[in-house]
Amino acid sequence: MIQSESDAQKRDEYIQHLMQLPNQKWMEIIGQTHQNVEFLKYQDVIWTVDNILQV
Repeated sequence: MIQSESDAQKRDEYIQHLMQLPNQKWMEIIGQTHQNVEFLKYQDVIWTVDNILQV
């Protein structure tokens, strides 16, 4: 759907909006990892990282 938008600026806005939550979650995970690298071993964190990387 985004690709069908002819206005490049609007396409960029749509992509930024869609990526807002994954980017926020990624930053939260990185922040937690700086405090404790063991955080990356939690199953829900692994699942979230996997989903973000698929985007």
